[in-house]
Amino acid sequence: METQVKNLQVNFAVADKVNKVALPVAIQTVQDLIVGEIYIRPIVRVIDDLIHADQFVAITNAVVHDKTGAIRYRADFMIINRDHVVYLIPKQEMKPQPE
Repeated sequence: METQVKNLQVNFAVADKVNKVALPVAIQTVQDLIVGEIYIRPIVRVIDDLIHADQFVAITNAVVHDKTGAIRYRADFMIINRDHVVYLIPKQEMKPQPE
């Protein structure tokens, strides 16, 4: 059986499009520290996006560090269970610690 579709046009309403921006973050999980980017809506607070997100949070350009700070692995894309997030810090909020 062969199905053919002719002159198929798909039009998405503007409301169907969700604009998101990359936010560089450090995420402490129960075991590891993950440095990467999450994607959030620009007009919503980070916490609100996380509260209303699915059970899993997508992270891009991720670098996973163990408790000693050593790099365990890198991933272009990974997801984590948001129940395992201990804290999340946007990189723009990080301040260097004076020595």
